[in-house]
Formats: sequence, structure tokens, C-alpha cells
Amino acid sequence: MDFTTFKPPTELLWLGTIGTALAVGWRHVTSIVRNVTGFVIGSTKVDQNELALIATAFIQSKKSYRGASRGYIHTHRFLFHIKRTKSIVVEDLRACDSIVVLGPFWKFVWVTKGGGNSITIYGLRGLVNLEEDFIKPAVQYWNQLEDNEEDRRTGCRKRYSVTHVRGPGRLGKYNIDTDDVPTNRTTSSEGSSSSAPSVSDLTMVQLRSAFRHVTANPDHMVPVAENWNPYEGLVDVGGSHTFRQYCKQWYHSEEWHKANNIPWRHGILLVGEPGSGKTSYIRAVAQALDLPVALMDLTSMDNSSLTCLWRRTAMTAPVMIVFEDLDNVFHGRENVMGELGGGLSFDCLLNTIGGIEESNGVLMVGTVNDMSKIDPALGVLDPDRGCSTRPGRFDHVIHFEKPTDTERKELANYFLSEFTEEEISKLVIDTDGYSMAQVKSTFVDVARQRYFETKLETT
Repeated sequence: MDFTTFKPPTELLWLGTIGTALAVGWRHVTSIVRNVTGFVIGSTKVDQNELALIATAFIQSKKSYRGASRGYIHTHRFLFHIKRTKSIVVEDLRACDSIVVLGPFWKFVWVTKGGGNSITIYGLRGLVNLEEDFIKPAVQYWNQLEDNEEDRRTGCRKRYSVTHVRGPGRLGKYNIDTDDVPTNRTTSSEGSSSSAPSVSDLTMVQLRSAFRHVTANPDHMVPVAENWNPYEGLVDVGGSHTFRQYCKQWYHSEEWHKANNIPWRHGILLVGEPGSGKTSYIRAVAQALDLPVALMDLTSMDNSSLTCLWRRTAMTAPVMIVFEDLDNVFHGRENVMGELGGGLSFDCLLNTIGGIEESNGVLMVGTVNDMSKIDPALGVLDPDRGCSTRPGRFDHVIHFEKPTDTERKELANYFLSEFTEEEISKLVIDTDGYSMAQVKSTFVDVARQRYFETKLETT
């Protein structure tokens, strides 16, 4: 066949022309279809992790029809009814597509899963207002869930947590680690955020509402309300009772401070040798007042990080900010950490804790082992007046002394209830001159030894 003289059929020419036109104009066609569809169907993308959880929880409260896809996640949670950490499996309800009815049958939305933990919500314009019918009710529903969770935990600590706040000296970036309350993200000095939290980091409201529990009861993952005394097992030593009273008075005097235009902040410096009970009472007071605790690591901070982290922590007020072992960081006005520290200056510390900013709602507590190393500008005990040399920074200076015979006897009666009076008296005499930590450790060791001896005799 001579291809130079071949003429294709007229039908092929038309098909080729139409195909070429469709290929060239496909982008324009899809753009037109998308714009036309946008007039009919509204959509909103939810890619912030917590907002996606809120939306997912709201979906579960409505009549919905779920797609076939499923997503399961393994994690570990502490189960309070058996007092053990166990493996659990939950279904991630963000992983499946759903049709959600928001009211009448014609008011519905279609929810699809996007990349990561994001979801996209679609609704017919004129029938569904995504902001009024979905976003706002979802947030209101979430707030009610959080209130219900608080009611469920009545009698338990709600705000108490311990947060380690570090600067760039040792970690290279700002870092805030929370022991008891999970955080959604870690923020760097530049203000950027890391990825979304894992399931093990989620709060109980999030875990209860946006996930279906396959292998465990979510009620077993929250502490049971009970009458609990944070001061149980502690004996008032030296100024510990005064410390408790100052903190309690400050906490319950917010309205009085505001009415008299006085900043609602307070600073207390605790002085005592290691093991005198300073840290134990700080923890007990914070638990009793249900205050979050921020442990400021001054050894790792420079001037800018302290200023920034102080301001950020104060935003969680009321809060207790703790500076432990100040005499290990500053001798007088000199930062003795050298290259191991972050380079914090004494002037910056003074300006931060007692400068022009009011820091309302901050209860500042410092601890010191050797008071001779503390500069009077920070606040030391004035022997002539019996008060702090620098109110507005550390308003009170309280000394924790070694326990007296009476105080050691009180502690012995608590831990050694199975011992005779003669045995207790001997132990009280033997522990003369001990610090509170040493006394408690001795009594606990003796009580534990007696327990095991009794247990062996009965087996």
C-alpha cells in the first residue's frame, strides 16, 4: 500500500478533531465544572488536629452513615481499675467517610478524610450553612463534653500538673515537657509547631469522643474520685505550716487584690538543707490548691528565653512557678554555670520576676540550700524587721528546720502504727539530727522490714 496517497476516513478525522479539542480544553472544562459546583456545594477543610477531633466528636453525636473503610490504632494507657499500663486498640473515627444528618433529612453533610488527620466537610448551599450548622455547634458540643469530663472527675485534681520549662543552654531550643497533662505540640523559639500528637498524648475528652474503644473501657482510664489529702504523710516542720498558710491566703484573695488594684502575685523563698521537705511541701500545696506547676530550669536559660518562657507560663495563671536551688545558679549576682549554662544574667532574673509586668495569678516559689549565696536584691530575711529585704520579688523568706522530737514522733506514729511505744521512742531518739527526708526514709525502711517479717511468718 502506498501510504503517501492514503486518505483516512472522514469519521476518523472528526474523532481526532473532537479528541484533540477535549484534551486541550479539559483543564478549562474542569475549572468551569469546579466553579459551577462551588455555587451548589460548599466545602471546608479542617486540618488543625484538635479541630478535626472536635468535628469528629460532633459527628458521633449525630445520625450518620459511615463508609466501609476503617482505621485502627494501638497505644498504651494506664487503667486505674487494675493499676496497670496496658495495650489498647481504638478505632480512629477520623479515618472513614461519613454522611451526617444535622437535623431534618435534607440537612446533611458529607465528611471525607484528607491527608494526615485532616477532614473535609461538604454541604449543599442554601440547605446547609457549614459555619452555623456544623462548626459552631461542634465547638459548643465539645465544651459540654469537657464540662462533663470535669464533673466525672469531681474530687480529683483537674489543673495540677508538673511542667519542666527549659531554655536553649542544654537543649538547643525552648522545650516544655509536661508530666501529667499532655500537650498538643511543642513550640520552638521561632514559634513553629511540630506535628500532631500521637494517641498516647491525647486527653481523655479527645480519646473518649473521637475514637471508638475496641479493647478497653474509657471509664477505666480516669482516676476514681476519692477523698484525698495531699498533706497526708507530711509533718509540719519549721516554717512549713506558714508556707501553707501564705499560699492558701494568696490563692483565695484574688478578688481582694483586684478590688484594691494590687497585683495578684506572690513570691516565697524556702530555705533549708537538702532533704528538709521543701520540694515535698511545694508539691503538696500545688495539689491542695489544684495549681499547675512550672519548674523553671534557670541553668539552661539565657535572657531572652527566660523572658519569653515566663510570659508564656504566666498565661496559664493561676500557676505556681518554681525556681529550685537558686544558690546552684547564682552566687551573689554571678551566674556560676559558665559554659554549661545558658548565660542568664542576674539583672534579667530580677526584672523578669519583679519588673514592670504585673504577672497576675503567679505564685512564685524558690528554694535555696545556702542562704549566704543569695543576693539581698532577690529577697532575703531582714533580721531586724523579720520580713523580706525585697518584697515584690520574694515577699517572704521561710526556713525549713530539722524536725524536732515532737515532729519525729508524729511522723513515727503515722508510719509505725504496728510498733510498740518503746520501739517508736527508740527510733525517735536514734533519728535525732536527721533531715526530714532521712527520718521518713528510716521509718519507711523499718516499717517495710516489719511487714515482710510478718508476712513470712504467716506463709
